[in-house]
Amino acid sequence: MTSKRVIITAGPTSEPIDQVRRLTNHSTGSLGSQLAERCREEGYEVVMLRSRHCVVPPPRGLDQVIPFETTDDLLARLKELSKFPACALFHAAAVSDFKPGGIFVEGEGGWNALSEGKVSSRQEQVMLRLVPTSKIIAQLRSWFPNACLVGWKYEVEGTCQELAQKAMHQLSQCQTHYCVLNGPCIGDTYRVFEKDLTHPAELIDKDRLCEHLIHCLSKFTGA
Repeated sequence: MTSKRVIITAGPTSEPIDQVRRLTNHSTGSLGSQLAERCREEGYEVVMLRSRHCVVPPPRGLDQVIPFETTDDLLARLKELSKFPACALFHAAAVSDFKPGGIFVEGEGGWNALSEGKVSSRQEQVMLRLVPTSKIIAQLRSWFPNACLVGWKYEVEGTCQELAQKAMHQLSQCQTHYCVLNGPCIGDTYRVFEKDLTHPAELIDKDRLCEHLIHCLSKFTGA
């Protein structure tokens, strides 16, 4: 493999509710930024897809920083980048599972669809319909068939067996090489699952996680 190009997604997607409000999550983009910096230090060409709502600045010296807002934005930018070879894609962005599919306000005759650009604060009740967003991770293998593909799973609860099953499901169904598990279910640590390994690697902080992922990338590329 000759390409030294690495693509990293970072930060939260943001789905508009109206012209003022949005649906998002607590992701800061700090992990993706730290990983991008480590990849740059190792001599990789780094393309970072960075949420407009990241709270940390992108590392200096990256080859390209591409902003995104919504899930559809991120999807379109990844598809465009798939036209060029990459040795790895780290999909660390926190993609919303749902987006607004309609806003309804209570009025005469029941619930009526919002016809204005902003929900009035005078409304006593507002109903928001949510619809699923596109599953980006499920499409990446077809776009990047030769890349080392690393996915993330953020979980709030579950037994060790249940969490392992979810990670292995991603490895199998989405054909990722590695799945990084984090979230309140395991505290401040990270677990990296690999299809052919019985037990995941357990990393105690972001520094060690980034070092481990750099090692995984080196092993994949033969560097």
